[in-house]
Amino acid sequence: MEKPARHYPFKVLSSNVYSYPDQSVYLGDPRMSINKAVKRMDTKKLQNKLAQFAADRDWEQFHNPKNLAIALSVECSELLEEFQWLTDEQALSVMDRPEQAERIREEMADVASYLLQLASKLDIDIEDALLKKIEKNAVKYPVEKFKGSAKKYNR
Repeated sequence: MEKPARHYPFKVLSSNVYSYPDQSVYLGDPRMSINKAVKRMDTKKLQNKLAQFAADRDWEQFHNPKNLAIALSVECSELLEEFQWLTDEQALSVMDRPEQAERIREEMADVASYLLQLASKLDIDIEDALLKKIEKNAVKYPVEKFKGSAKKYNR
C-alpha cells in the first residue's frame, strides 16, 4: 500500500526557500527541522526599540532617509573591511577567531540597525519587501536555468 504524500505547512518560493503561513521564511529544507523551535526576528519590536533609543537621545533630528542610508553604507563598509584581503578559506573561518567574530557580529548588528531604521522612516514593511523580492528573484532566476551559475539574469 502506497503511503499518502505528506503535506507541509509551507509554500516553496524557490529552491531551498520556503514561506510559512505566518510569513516567516526558512532557508534550507524545512522538513529537516520541522520540529525544532525557530527563533524569529520581530522587526517591529526592534524598530520600536531603535526609535526609543534615538528618541531618548534626541537623535531623530538626524535620522532622515539620506543620513540613515549613508550610515547604512558606512556600516556595510565596516563589515566588508573585516573580510578585506582574506583568502576564500580565511573568510570561511572568520567566526573561529573570537575577537574577529565579535567585530563581525557587531558590524552586522549595525547594518541591521540602520536598515531597520531606514525602513521604518520610509514606512516600508521590510519583511514583506524581502518576501516579495525572494519571490521575484525565484522567477528571475529559475533553478533549472541558473543552478550553479553566477550569471546575471540578463546576461
